[in-house]
Amino acid sequence: MIIKRAVSLACREDYRHADWVAASKLRHREPTIWRRLFWEHQIRGENDFVRHVDYIHLTLQLH
Repeated sequence: MIIKRAVSLACREDYRHADWVAASKLRHREPTIWRRLFWEHQIRGENDFVRHVDYIHLTLQLH
C-alpha cells in the first residue's frame, strides 16, 4: 500500500488525462494509473514469489 501511494503521488500529473478516464472510472472515482481489480498482495514464500514473477513475465509478453 505504501509503494502504491508513493507511485500515485509521484506520477499523478503525468497520468491526469481526461481522455484516459472511462465513464466507469469517473463513477467509481478511480485514477487512470491503477486498474480496478489490482490489489496489494503480501508474498507468502518462495513458491508464491515465483508464481507472481511468472505472472508478470507472462503479462509483459502479452503486451
